[in-house]
Amino acid sequence: MGDLPPEQPQLPNRVRKPRQSPNRARKQRQQAERKEQKEQEAKPLDKEEMLREFLAISDQGLSPLSPLSSAFRVEIARAGGTANMSKPRESDDMGLKAPFFVSSGQCWEKKPLSTDEFLDDLLDGFSKQKTQIYKRGIGHFPCESAPITQVLKQLWFPDPESTFYAVNMEAKSAVMRIPECLYGIYNLDPKDIKTTTNITPQFSFVDIHVDHGRHGLTALSEDCVKLWALYPLSDYNKAKLSEVYNKNSLFIALQGRLEKGEFCIQTAAEALYLPPGYIHATVTLRGGLTPGIQFTNA
Repeated sequence: MGDLPPEQPQLPNRVRKPRQSPNRARKQRQQAERKEQKEQEAKPLDKEEMLREFLAISDQGLSPLSPLSSAFRVEIARAGGTANMSKPRESDDMGLKAPFFVSSGQCWEKKPLSTDEFLDDLLDGFSKQKTQIYKRGIGHFPCESAPITQVLKQLWFPDPESTFYAVNMEAKSAVMRIPECLYGIYNLDPKDIKTTTNITPQFSFVDIHVDHGRHGLTALSEDCVKLWALYPLSDYNKAKLSEVYNKNSLFIALQGRLEKGEFCIQTAAEALYLPPGYIHATVTLRGGLTPGIQFTNA
């Protein structure tokens, strides 16, 4: 008998993986990004680290946020750092009414809603006629062509290049009230108070302005963090503000020119009381919802 030919090794059957559709791949990427976002949100808030990250943008010369970040860095340094606003103050060192933090738990008629519940409530009563949508850096004029979906998308996917935010939305269940501690300082009128809410993705910026004649109280949803710039309406500051009031980017234009600035970082644990006539600007370090009320003296 002749030699038998050697057995050929068995090759494994090739299993062809089904080709993934572009839509499915995109959906999986979005799910992964949302999961990562939720994991980030679940971490304890480090507001000082958020501030450092925002101020570090000033070193990125090509970023559209660099001029704003640089102006905040200069102004915070001029103020000697961020301020402790946790104690009620009847006046600042110039004798003017001063802002301060109060516990946010004192500022709600009912238990605060979760962000998802709050957002559902806002969208249930959404009115395009009452809501204005703004784009960071475009002065004080709303973007009438921008849809609310542009703002909602940026809550989960912030866009530092082109940030949109919405203001003056009304919710049915999220109702704020004047905390008792303010009645101990001011003679206030609790009538006709209406809670309005802004949707502010990360990098939203509300430029320097003054809410004349009304007290203000601003809270935040559970995941939102804001940086406030606060200046008293002194005669000196009023004169400086009037010099640039018709310009865009007032905060940048006024860099180094206003006196007695204070800066604070707000989380959902606090609500910021703002007395009538106080000059202020805000930048959102972590996106979320910003409810608030305004009220007058009795």
